[in-house]
Amino acid sequence: MNIYINTGTKWAALAIATAALVLSPFDGSGIHVGCSLLSRISYPIFHVNLLHAFCNAWCLISLIFLYDLPWWKLALAFVLSVTVPTCLLSTTPVVGMSGACFALMGLVVPVVRRKVLLLGWINLFLVLGFMFPNVAAWVHVYCFVVGLWAGLIIHAPWKGRK
Repeated sequence: MNIYINTGTKWAALAIATAALVLSPFDGSGIHVGCSLLSRISYPIFHVNLLHAFCNAWCLISLIFLYDLPWWKLALAFVLSVTVPTCLLSTTPVVGMSGACFALMGLVVPVVRRKVLLLGWINLFLVLGFMFPNVAAWVHVYCFVVGLWAGLIIHAPWKGRK
């Protein structure tokens, strides 16, 4: 792994993770039915507690550093995570960057060599999300699926890579 590839993305991921950890004690309004545009855009930064922020920050940093993702994939994952359709939301606010992390996981699936292993872990995390009552599991599923579709379109085999 070349540490100089996508250095800007790595710094951005570290800044986002740090912001999430610093802001974890504060209560963001979160994404929910009828939320404002500001809530929709800022919900990935706020978390329920420090452990929630740490787990999301670890996932984000791991994905960025392991796969040397460019800045635009990080931005695309964020955009995909804030476009959750209202039909998947409840009146209880959802916070955390796990939606962006699942979108990033979807984006990397087409380029990973060990797809079965990665998909196995992702499916385990998705199933575990449905076992805990306060986890927005359908938001995770949505973000992964749209991330996967975007990844398949970006890395389409018909594009004739060299």
